[in-house]
Amino acid sequence: MNRKEADYIIKKYKPETGFINLSKKPINLNKMTYAKILQCQNYFIEVNRNIEYWKQDFNKVHFRDIQEASAKLQHIILKYWKI
Repeated sequence: MNRKEADYIIKKYKPETGFINLSKKPINLNKMTYAKILQCQNYFIEVNRNIEYWKQDFNKVHFRDIQEASAKLQHIILKYWKI
């Protein structure tokens, strides 16, 4: 990811119901890391919109991986946003 892509991700970020609002960047977080966190959260928002697809039998292994990654992201968010 370059600066232009990071700026685009940050500019386009919109909080979603059911997810932690990350619209304010913590001061101890650099711009690139902040953009990567937003990008990850946007991915999980998209997964949530298509949750029935991911819960189907042929996706169970991938869905479990997604759940684990989401938990890791939540830990990072709680650390930086001090929630």
